[in-house]
Amino acid sequence: MIKIFFAIFFAIFFFSGASALTNESLSVKSDLDNLLLDIGSMKEKNIPVTRISESFQEVLQLYNGQIALENLGHKSDYNLINKRIEEINKIKKNAIKANDELSIFLDFYKEHEKTSNLSSMDSLYKDILNSFSEERFEDTLSLIDNGYAKISEIQISQTTVNLFYQTTSNTIKKFFKENWLKIIIILGIVLTLLFLFRKAIMKIRIKSKLRDLKLQKETLNSLIKGLQYRYFKKQDIPEVEFHSKMVKFKEMILDIDRQIPLLSEEMMKVEGKTTDFTKDKITIGFTKKPEKKQDLEKKRK
Repeated sequence: MIKIFFAIFFAIFFFSGASALTNESLSVKSDLDNLLLDIGSMKEKNIPVTRISESFQEVLQLYNGQIALENLGHKSDYNLINKRIEEINKIKKNAIKANDELSIFLDFYKEHEKTSNLSSMDSLYKDILNSFSEERFEDTLSLIDNGYAKISEIQISQTTVNLFYQTTSNTIKKFFKENWLKIIIILGIVLTLLFLFRKAIMKIRIKSKLRDLKLQKETLNSLIKGLQYRYFKKQDIPEVEFHSKMVKFKEMILDIDRQIPLLSEEMMKVEGKTTDFTKDKITIGFTKKPEKKQDLEKKRK
């Protein structure tokens, strides 16, 4: 690219040698020479120059046009060219500044990445790099400022969390160190009470479950009656809905009926009683051995 620019510039210089250039055209040519050197310097520093190069070529074409007018004896106008050169110089200035700022920021980022978790700013970090590679140098400078602010925010947040964790941890350790004997005594008392009143606690738990199950059964029976009333009397629900709900309610009641005897048996075990389930009848107490057939015949005689 730079070789092409030099070739074009050589052609302009050679062509313009046929006639004297005005002071204004010479001044513009000097500005363009300087720009060309700056572009070469930027490329050596690995600064993207596509945007500046394209603008430079456009200005060069405008300059050629004005030179041609001068050679034909017409009046030339370099106002637009000077304005465009000023814009290119502004882009160049931002590009060089963004390159320097980015280099400093990357070192700063890598240094703090060793001590802080910066994953929350991955998106911002990528935006900074992309803005520079896409030659949005103005955005790069703004995003770098945001990057510094974000790193500072992360550090403050993580420092606060670490300080809170450390303070809390030290407080808990200190508490246990100073009160370990009291804690052991309290735990011993609690465990002893739990052991002594374990049966009472188990009874309360079982009674609570039984009470809840009976309440659920009463509620389901009430719902069934209401459903039957609506279906047979009011006739405001379809048959499919009636049967599906009835089946569901009855299944729930059957499940409750299965749980209640199990809880009742568990309660008896807690109370130290034996159970004998025969013919759906519960006999509470100690079971007797069945009498022999001969003993029964003697009793009958």
